[in-house]
Amino acid sequence: MLKKTLYSFIQHKLHTDRNWQTKALIAIFDRQTVNEKQFESTLIHNDIGFTGCDGQILASFAKQWLSKKWLSEKQFYILARRIPRYWRQIYDISDKNKLHDQALLWVETEISQRQLELNLANREMQTDASFNRYKSSTMRVGG
Repeated sequence: MLKKTLYSFIQHKLHTDRNWQTKALIAIFDRQTVNEKQFESTLIHNDIGFTGCDGQILASFAKQWLSKKWLSEKQFYILARRIPRYWRQIYDISDKNKLHDQALLWVETEISQRQLELNLANREMQTDASFNRYKSSTMRVGG
């Protein structure tokens, strides 16, 4: 499977699946240094953990999730907007075989969905064409 497909799959899941979002949040939080966790900020720029602009808010979300297993709708909205940028770290720490299998299933589902949409669009076009032929034939007969 192409890496681009895997990356797209990970980003999609991180953007749309709350289970993936919270697991990624905790996984990235766990990669922060002890001081970064304590101060809810990024102190070392090592491409591991949260970026400087996300450190405070996402660390606070992680701490809240760990203590209460709860985030508000607004927090989930913010998380869904920010956590997909960490797809590479999620890829790096993931079980590649399991990830590959999940991505393959996702691709198959996406293809099936697209085929269904195309079939429905074709049926609508055929129905419209049939109606237009019927309409034009009745106009000639009555005219």
